[in-house]
Amino acid sequence: MKRIKFFVVSASIVLLLGNGAYAQMVSIDSTFGQNGMTMVQCAGEISRFNFDNYGNIIAIGNTTNNGFPAIIKTDSNGVLDKNFGTNGIKILNYQYARIYDFKITNENKILLVGRFNTPVLMMQFNEDGSIDNSFGNNGEIILFSNTWGLLAINLEDSNFLLLGNLMHGTILDNCYITKHSYSGEADENFGNGWEVWLDDKIYNISSNTIKLLNDQSILVAGRHSHYSPQWNRGIAFCKFNQNGQFVTGFADSGKFKISLENNIYGGGEAITNVFEDSNGKLVFIGYCGDSIFVFSVLSNGIIDSTFGEDGFYFSNIQHQYFGGNILPNEDNYLIGWYDRILCVNNNGYLNTSFSNTGVYNCQNFTFRDIKYQKTNKLILGGSSNGNFSLARISTSLKANAGDNQHFCYGWAIPMTYIGGKPTASGGTPPYTYRWWTNTGNNQCLGGDTTIANPSILIHVGEITVYVEVTDADENTAIDSAVISMSEELPYGFFSNPYYLPIEHAISRGDSVWITIDTIVQIIGNATCRWTPTTGLSNSNLCSGFWAKPNVTTAYYLIVADEYGCSEQVMLPIHNITVTDVGTTHYKLRNANYVIYPNPTNGQLRITNYELRENTVIEIYDVYGKNLTPLTSHSSPLILDISHLANGMYFLKIDNKMFKIIKN
Repeated sequence: MKRIKFFVVSASIVLLLGNGAYAQMVSIDSTFGQNGMTMVQCAGEISRFNFDNYGNIIAIGNTTNNGFPAIIKTDSNGVLDKNFGTNGIKILNYQYARIYDFKITNENKILLVGRFNTPVLMMQFNEDGSIDNSFGNNGEIILFSNTWGLLAINLEDSNFLLLGNLMHGTILDNCYITKHSYSGEADENFGNGWEVWLDDKIYNISSNTIKLLNDQSILVAGRHSHYSPQWNRGIAFCKFNQNGQFVTGFADSGKFKISLENNIYGGGEAITNVFEDSNGKLVFIGYCGDSIFVFSVLSNGIIDSTFGEDGFYFSNIQHQYFGGNILPNEDNYLIGWYDRILCVNNNGYLNTSFSNTGVYNCQNFTFRDIKYQKTNKLILGGSSNGNFSLARISTSLKANAGDNQHFCYGWAIPMTYIGGKPTASGGTPPYTYRWWTNTGNNQCLGGDTTIANPSILIHVGEITVYVEVTDADENTAIDSAVISMSEELPYGFFSNPYYLPIEHAISRGDSVWITIDTIVQIIGNATCRWTPTTGLSNSNLCSGFWAKPNVTTAYYLIVADEYGCSEQVMLPIHNITVTDVGTTHYKLRNANYVIYPNPTNGQLRITNYELRENTVIEIYDVYGKNLTPLTSHSSPLILDISHLANGMYFLKIDNKMFKIIKN
């Protein structure tokens, strides 16, 4: 857990995992469908699924019998919706058509994109599975010949973008993007008359994915490809705005390409999906040769060399050319590929605490898409026994007591809240909570100790808090956190808090050996820092170093404990008076009086243009004893203290006090 310090003064599929290095287990959720799976009597496989506005599951795929596409609809628990199509299944009357993607509109309609033979096919259906005749030409739009419509993304202005690839003979060559309204009309102001073609031979992208980024720009990723063998293939992506112009401040004028291996014409590497975090960092997933990879790119389009090995993580799991969805994550990425789920941490390495090995094997189930349904529930869409199938798996119950928290001493008793965000995950909601402390005295836990995030009052010292989480299946998990506060500083370190500063008088160019043994006792892992640092041979030692200031200087000590809590001492520890012998005299800074020389070996001269007769002048030692009562008669006044022992004294004139040094 992270330590937080407070100062108190008055097919790739990437999924969310929680904090901590616990063993995160995954298991089939038996409450979904029949024993965790919904298998539809429809030969083929699900390629994509989404959740509609009511939480129902809409899935698409292509049948193996006669090559007809199909749509299925279930409720959130995998039960087929009998009011959709025919008993939950809608077979599309387009033999040999291929549906690659679909979107749920704000009106809960289903927009499909794909190809019918070679032209692009777009179709829209109502939520009961009937054709939406208000879309295009009686519910369908056919564009271009020799092209595929692969993916679509929703835009905030009630439009969508369609991504596809051009067929050159039997080879996928460059890709295109078009912009449409949900009634099917093309936006002629987009790109070059409603379309953008990525047909640059240097950056010739055959696309697999399209994503609307946080800044509302558009990212297209896949592979660089060209039908001429002279052009080497590689992974590629580009970024452009919603008017169809490339973003020039990203990568190479909006475009990126790199070859992971020397593949000529063979098509052995490609990006299949991408995820963007809140800072604009991009994480790509794809395949190269026989393995899958994850690589990270900064918001400016430059590879993040701190991720994995030079920006890449490669797995030895053989790829099956399957893509998928990518979801945000704080600490790890779950990468779903065909029949396995890998866990890669955000540093680009396999996290073996996930499912004990870092890999979860989906027995008897291959999937093309995977998404979170809830924080701990994952839906998989694919095939089992050759049929359209959905499955739901759950992550194991986890308790999170929150971060360790440390408070520096303050005059008020601080209060904080404990528990994670969230305190419970995995398992089967709803959860119940029970909090307690290692002292057995739970009075410091304010309010209700059966809620996820109770408050706690903090006192000097350390206390451990525990939370036990129980889910609906009576599984339990326990976690703890340490809440602590430093002692008061700096007085907890001082032998005598009512000390007097150590006085030194030196000539300019001389040095003083600095010690604190008679004033400060440094305990534990405390550290010291002196201010100002001018003239000090080492300003970070507590004691035992030289001071050689060029001018009179007062040195203060700052003491910090092992947690970094620090405070500056109110009075200086060392006062060092610097004089030029025989040249100048030392003047105490007072608006009226000038007293010199100071230090002195016998005589003090006191000058004051308003010095009155009968002004009382007194000298006190450090114990407060009055040594020399005098009465002034003139200005300047010469005061002889040669009979006094060497040391520090205090000169009192009227009610003003001055410090002097006899040496």
